[in-house]
Amino acid sequence: MTNSLLFLWVEPIPYSLYNICGQNPQSDYQVFLSFRGKDTRQGFTDCLYHFLIDAGIRVFRDNEELRPGHKIKEILTAINKSLVCVPILSPNYANSKWCLLELAEMVKLKKDIMPIFYKVEANDVKLKTKLYRDQLSEYGKEYDADKVKWGRALEEVGAIFDKAQLEGTFKEVGRIKAWTLMDYPGYGEVSKEVVREILIKLQVKHKVVEGPLIGMDDHVDATRKLLHIGSADVRFVVIHGSGGVGKTTLAKVIFNQLCDSRDSSHHCCFLGNVRETAKRNGLVHLQNMLLREFNPRMREISDIDSGIKTIKDSVMNKKVLIILDDLDEHEQIENLAGDPTWFGLGSRIIVTTRNRSCILGRPGVLVYCMSVMSFGHALQLFSKHAFKMDSPPIECLQISKEVVAACGRLPLALEVMGSYLHHVDKDQWKSKIDVIASHNDVQKKLMISFEALDPRTKEIFLDIVCFFVDRETMNAKYMWEACDFQPEEGVERLKSMSLIKISEKSMFWMHDLIRDLGREIIIQENLKRPERRSRLWSTKQVKHVLLKEKGTSDTDAFCLSSSNDGFDSSLSTITAKQIKPLQSLRFLELHRVQLTGDFEYALQDLKWFSWSSHRSATREEEYLEVTNLVLQDIVVLNLSISNITDDWFWGPNKIKIGENLKVLDLSQCTELRRTPNFSKLQVLERLSLDSCGKLQEIDRSIGKLRLLKYLNIRDCQTLGGLPEEMGNLENLEELMVVHCGKDQRFSIQFPIGTLGSLSILKIESVNLFMLPPSTGALRKLKQLSIASTKVRELPETLGYLSLLTELDVSSSPVNKLPMSIGLLKDLRVMKMNSSWIRELPSSIGYLEKLEELHAADSFLEHIPEDIGRLSRLRILDLSHSNNYNSWGWPSSSRICGLPSTIYKATALQQLFLSNCDKIEELPNLPSSLTSLHVSSRSLWKLPNLSNLECLNNLKLTGNMDELVLNLPGRHPSSNANWIKNLPLLESFTFAFRSITHVQMDTSAFPRLKELRLYCPDLQIISQLPLSLSMLHLLGIRAGIRFPECLREMEGLKKLDLSHCRFVNELPQLGNVQHLRINWCTLPQSILDLSGFRMLQKFEIIDCKNLVAVRGVENMKFLNSITVFNCPSLREIYDLSKFSTLHFRLDGSLGWLEGPSCPKSYSAVGRGCYQLPEGMPETDPIEVEWKLYR
Repeated sequence: MTNSLLFLWVEPIPYSLYNICGQNPQSDYQVFLSFRGKDTRQGFTDCLYHFLIDAGIRVFRDNEELRPGHKIKEILTAINKSLVCVPILSPNYANSKWCLLELAEMVKLKKDIMPIFYKVEANDVKLKTKLYRDQLSEYGKEYDADKVKWGRALEEVGAIFDKAQLEGTFKEVGRIKAWTLMDYPGYGEVSKEVVREILIKLQVKHKVVEGPLIGMDDHVDATRKLLHIGSADVRFVVIHGSGGVGKTTLAKVIFNQLCDSRDSSHHCCFLGNVRETAKRNGLVHLQNMLLREFNPRMREISDIDSGIKTIKDSVMNKKVLIILDDLDEHEQIENLAGDPTWFGLGSRIIVTTRNRSCILGRPGVLVYCMSVMSFGHALQLFSKHAFKMDSPPIECLQISKEVVAACGRLPLALEVMGSYLHHVDKDQWKSKIDVIASHNDVQKKLMISFEALDPRTKEIFLDIVCFFVDRETMNAKYMWEACDFQPEEGVERLKSMSLIKISEKSMFWMHDLIRDLGREIIIQENLKRPERRSRLWSTKQVKHVLLKEKGTSDTDAFCLSSSNDGFDSSLSTITAKQIKPLQSLRFLELHRVQLTGDFEYALQDLKWFSWSSHRSATREEEYLEVTNLVLQDIVVLNLSISNITDDWFWGPNKIKIGENLKVLDLSQCTELRRTPNFSKLQVLERLSLDSCGKLQEIDRSIGKLRLLKYLNIRDCQTLGGLPEEMGNLENLEELMVVHCGKDQRFSIQFPIGTLGSLSILKIESVNLFMLPPSTGALRKLKQLSIASTKVRELPETLGYLSLLTELDVSSSPVNKLPMSIGLLKDLRVMKMNSSWIRELPSSIGYLEKLEELHAADSFLEHIPEDIGRLSRLRILDLSHSNNYNSWGWPSSSRICGLPSTIYKATALQQLFLSNCDKIEELPNLPSSLTSLHVSSRSLWKLPNLSNLECLNNLKLTGNMDELVLNLPGRHPSSNANWIKNLPLLESFTFAFRSITHVQMDTSAFPRLKELRLYCPDLQIISQLPLSLSMLHLLGIRAGIRFPECLREMEGLKKLDLSHCRFVNELPQLGNVQHLRINWCTLPQSILDLSGFRMLQKFEIIDCKNLVAVRGVENMKFLNSITVFNCPSLREIYDLSKFSTLHFRLDGSLGWLEGPSCPKSYSAVGRGCYQLPEGMPETDPIEVEWKLYR
C-alpha cells in the first residue's frame, strides 16, 4: 500500500501577471540550494525542494555530482540572480570543491545566506573541529589560495547560527538565519520553517488601493461578517454591484487585510480582470493563471476539463483565499472555483461581479449587494475632487447636491465628474448637470469627460486604454512627444480628470469601466471592419487584419504577443507583405514571433518598435530576418530579451536606425559582447544594458551621447570598467552600475565629478576600491550607494552634496563617516548595515531631516548623545544577527547602550536592538515608539514603559538571573504586573528568568493578540488579556498551573506549549483551532481534548509519558495531526468518523490501527517503512507514502 504526503499552510509567491504587450515575467531563481548529493540528495534536500516548489518558490537545485564542468559559470550566475541562498551543510560538504566554490561565491556577493546544518554543528563549519579542517587539508597545493577563501566562507556561514541563542521562538520575525536538523522532530517541520522564512523575505503580496476610501469601512465590516474568518467551513462570498460602485476596491482592501493578518495561514491569490482576460485569451488561459499562482512551475493545461481536475488537485485540502475579480459568466466561476469540496477547511472564495445571474442557483453562496454610497459620503467624495476639500463651499452646496444626485451616488462617476467640473466655470455647471442627468448608463456619463478633452489628449488616452495600462509611463511620453501630442500637459490633464492614475512605480492605471469606454470608442470607429480602426490590441483583431492582408493606413498602432497558452500558430511568423499596408503605423510591438521579408518603404512613420524573442519548448527560436528595414523616425527601440549579436546594428540586412532615437533597451541580450557604435544616436536619453551576461566592452562613442539622462548597467559580469569618454555625459542624471566585473578590479576611467547633472549614483557589488574626491562636485546628487564595494573611505567633500537624501555604505569596508556629513541638511536615509564604521561623528546631530538610520550587523560601538537632536528620526536599527565574515567583523554587537538623550528623538517609531548582548540597561525611551525589539544577555534593568502608549510590537529578552525596573523604590522584581498602559500593543514577547508571576489586565492591553512568554521560573499566571488570539508558553520548568482565564478567551485560536511542566489538566478550550504540545510534562498520561470542538490541527511532539488522546470524535473540523517521538502513545480515539485526515508521523504507528482509523487520509513520515497492517482498504483512499529518514 502506498501512502500520501504533505499539506502545509504556507503562503505562495504569486506569479506576476504581465501586460500582454511585452511585459515578461522574471525568470531568475528566488532560492539557490547547494548540497552534497551523497549526503542529502534523496532525503532532506528532496523534501525541502518540494516544500519550496509547493509554496510557489522558484528554486535552483544544485547537485555537484551531476554537474558538468562547463556548467559552473551558469551555476555561479544562478547564485548571483537568486535572492536567497540555502547551503545544506552536511558531513561531506567540504569534500566537494564545487560546494565550496558555491559557498565562497555566496559570501563574496553578500547574498542573503540561510544555512541548514545537517548532521553537523556550527563549530564543525567554523573549523573549530577536525571535520571540515581535515577535508580542506586534503586539497593539494594548487588549491592553497582557494583553501583560504573557502575556509573564510565556511567560518562566516558557520557563525550565522549561535547555538547558545534562545530557541527560534524569540528570534526576530524575518531574521531567522539558520537551522540545525537536530532541533526538529523531522524533515517536514524544519522545511516548513524554512519555507515560511523565505516567503517572509520575498514579500511580494499586496494590492495597491488608489484614492480616498470614503465610506468603505461599512462595506468591509459587512463583507467580513459574511466571510466569518474564524470559522472552519469553506465559504463563497459574492460582492455584487453595478460598474463603478467600488467592488474591486473592496476586494483589494479585504485581500490586503487577510493576507497581512498575523493569524493568516491562507494561500492567497488575487485574479483580476477575469472578464477581460476571458474575452481576450479564453478560460484555459485563466485556469493556467490560477494554477501558476499556486505553483509557477506547474505544467500548463490545454483544455478546460483537465484544468478543472488540476485545480482541484492543486488546492485540495489547502486553506486558500482566492479572489476572482470582475466575473460576468457562470462558466467562469464553474471552471475556476466550481465547488466548495475542492478546497481545504477555512478557505474563502470571493467573487466580484456586475452580473448576478452568473451565480444564481449555486448553493451555499453568500451575496453582499454593494449599494451606491450614502448621500453624505457621496457628497464628500465629489467635493474631494471638485473642490479639493471634504465639503463644498456653502455657496456651491445646493448645486453639488444636484451633481451627486445626477451621478447616482456612484463612486467612479462622482470621482470623474468631480474632477471634470473642477476645470469648468461654475456658471456652466447647471448645463453640464442636465447632460449628466440625461444619461442613465454610467459609460455615457463618463463619455462627457472624454468629449471635454482636446484632440491630442484624446490620442494619449486611447493609447493608454489599448497598450499602456499597468505599464511604465516614461517611454510612452517619448513617443507622444515625437507625435506632437504634448504628453506632459495631456497626462496631467487625464490625471486631474481622474481618467487615469499614476502608481508609486510610475505605472499607468485606470478603472476597467473607463478602459472599456475607451475601447468601445475605438470599436465604434468602424463596427464591422477592424482594419479601419486606429488601434488593434487583441489577437483576434490582429489575426483578421494580418492573415487576410487587409491592413490599411487607418491603423496607427498595434500589438501582437504570443503566449504559451493558446497562441495561434498561424501568427508565429509575420511577413513584410502583411505589414506594408499599415503605412501609418507609429507603434508596433511584436513578441515571440518571427519577422521576415523586405521592408523597403515600410514603417516610415514608426516611432515605437518593440521586439523580443524567447526560447520555447514547442516552437523554434523567433528571429528577425529582415532587409531594408529603415526606422528613420524611431524614438523608442526595445530589443530586450532577444538574441541579437555584436554585428546586428547597422550591418548588412539589419535595421537601420535614424538619428531621433531617445530610448534604447538592450536588457537581457545575452549574446551581446560589445555595445553598438553610438555616434549616430546623439539625442539618445535612456540606455539600458541590464543582464547582458557576455558584455565585455562599452563602445567609446558613448561619450558622444551628450543628452543621455539614464544609464543602467547591471549584472554584466564580464564588463571590467567604464570608458574614459563617459566623463562627457554632462546631462546624465541616473547611473546604475551593479554586479559587474566579477573578480576583476572595476575601473572608472574618468573623474566622476564631471557628471554634473547626476542625481542618482549606485555603484554596488563591484570591485571598486576608491570613491573619487571629485564626487563632492556632484551638487545635484540625491542618492549615493557604494554598497558591497571595496571602498574604504568617504571623502570629506561628501559634505558638499547638499541635496543628498539617501546614503548607503552597507557591506563595505568604510570605517568612518567624515565630519562633513553634518552638512547634509536634506539627508533622510542612511544605511550602514554590515559596515566597518565604529562610531558616528557628533556632527550627525545636524542631520535635521534624517528619518532612517540602519546600522544592523555593523562594527558600531557607540551612539553619540547628539542622536537626541534628530527630531525626525523614525527608524533606528542597531540589531545584530550574531555572525561574522571574511572581513573579520565581530561575532556579536559591540554596542553597550543608548545615550540618555534618546528620549528627545520624539519622532522615533521603530527601535531594533536585537542581539545587542552588551546592553545592560535601557534609558527612558520616546513615547512615539510603535515597535521595540530588545534582546541582550546582559540586560537586567528596564525603564518604565508605561509611557509608550503607541507601542504595537514589543520584544524583551534579557538577563535570565535578575530584573530591575527603573521605577521609584523598585527592587529586583519577580512580578510582571508593572507592564501596563500599552493600549495599542498587539504582539508581546518576553523572556526573563526572575519573573515568577504574570498578571496582565485586559484594560491595559485591549488589543493584544499575540503573547510569548519564556520565563523558566514562572509559577503563577493570574490574569491575561481576553483579546489574545495566540499564546505561546516556552521553557517554564518550575511547574505551573494552566491559568483559569484561558476559559474566558473566546478569541484564542492558537495555543503553543513548549518545554513546560504543568501540574493541572489542560482546560477545555472550545475556540482553539491549533494546539501544539512540544516536550511538555503533563500531570496525566491521557490527554482529554473533548472540549476542543473547533480544533483543526494539533501537534504532539516529544511527550514521552503520553499514552492516549481522547475526545477527538467531538472535533468537527479536525484535518491535521502531527505525532513525533511519543513512544508510549497507543491510541488517539476516535478517528473513524473522519472522512479525510492528514498526518505527520514518526515510526511509531501502533495507534493508527483498527476501528479508530480514519476512512481516508494522507501522511508524511520520518523513519516509517510501512503503514500498519490494520489500515482499512476503504474507497477513496488518498495515500501516497514518502519515506524520509
